Amino acid sequence: MEIQGKTVLVAGATSGLGLGVARHFIERRANVVLLGRRAELAQKHATDLGSRALGVGADITDPKQVEAAIEAAIDRFGTIDINVNTAGYIVALPLVTAEGTATQVSEFSRLMNTNVIGTFNVMSQSAAVMLNNAPGEDGERGVILPEPSAPRQARRVRGVRRAHRRERLLQRIQPAPRRGVSHRPVVPFK
Repeated sequence: MEIQGKTVLVAGATSGLGLGVARHFIERRANVVLLGRRAELAQKHATDLGSRALGVGADITDPKQVEAAIEAAIDRFGTIDINVNTAGYIVALPLVTAEGTATQVSEFSRLMNTNVIGTFNVMSQSAAVMLNNAPGEDGERGVILPEPSAPRQARRVRGVRRAHRRERLLQRIQPAPRRGVSHRPVVPFK
């Protein structure tokens, strides 16, 4: 897929890897939608990146907020061609607290809602938009990148295992490969 002129929705684009991914696509002359919980920060980064960037605030765990963000992307750029998902957070979540009590299920639910269900919300709604794109020469209508994955040798690093586990869950989801929407892993390390 040719990147120049395509529209990329980056979830989790207000800091870290997501912001780096947004910059990468801007450098390759793509339109970029920076999606993040902190709307002001997403908008600031978009302003810094220039006219091909749009900053949109949304909580990815809320399907209505994701829908509104995608509508803003379509209003500005016409469609979504690529979706990259870096939103999420890392937390050590022991089964038992230091005091010997059970860890609250609400903490685990928050982690799963953000890292898995929220990512699914963005992927699903992006795929639905991509199905309306005209197919390219290869029949492709769009690409979903669930999360940049780490090579096996780096998975021992704290936090990288989170990405690997979430990736394994999300690999079970097939966007619509027979209809031109695929998902692919990305390896950001050399």
